[in-house]
Amino acid sequence: MHIGLIGLGRMGANMRERLRQHDIEVTGYDRNPELTDVASLADLVAALPSGRRVVWVMVPAGEITRSVVSELASLLTKGDIVIEGGNSHFEEDKRHATELKKIGIGYVDCGVSGGVWGLENGYGLMVGGEPEVVEHLMPVFDALRPEGPRAEGFVHAGPSAPVTTRRWCTTASSTDSCRPTPRATSCSRRRTSSPTYPAS
Repeated sequence: MHIGLIGLGRMGANMRERLRQHDIEVTGYDRNPELTDVASLADLVAALPSGRRVVWVMVPAGEITRSVVSELASLLTKGDIVIEGGNSHFEEDKRHATELKKIGIGYVDCGVSGGVWGLENGYGLMVGGEPEVVEHLMPVFDALRPEGPRAEGFVHAGPSAPVTTRRWCTTASSTDSCRPTPRATSCSRRRTSSPTYPAS
């Protein structure tokens, strides 16, 4: 499998390396010329094999993510997939998923835990997206997650928005000595069950 990865900071660069170690081909893009594999997002998309192209966005949440997703919408085509791992607010994910669905592009949001230790130990992943799209991406998720039973390092929480909902819940609930917060309370009402996948 061959994917594109946008954002090669400490975490993104380590993810690229771990994927390559697990036989996933990665073309990376970063504004830093010392890190990037290609000169532009257009070059990254062009480097991916024809068919169902996959691009993982690993840049800070907010305007940068919105800008990247918007540019990808103009470069990708029907059947391609965008994975967003930048911890966007769930309302942003809902908006991205809706906009991309209109043009036939799949959208998956993915909470990634593991920091700089993920290269060696693997990353905890919580994803949201359509089941068929997530199933297509399982080779990528299996490469990134820790060794061992899939359920210990990977969760499919349902459609795209609930994943960031749960990430926000985790952040909100673990802050202030785990006291309930308005964010955590509202998030808890949106949780969905997790589909299961055959063990790798």
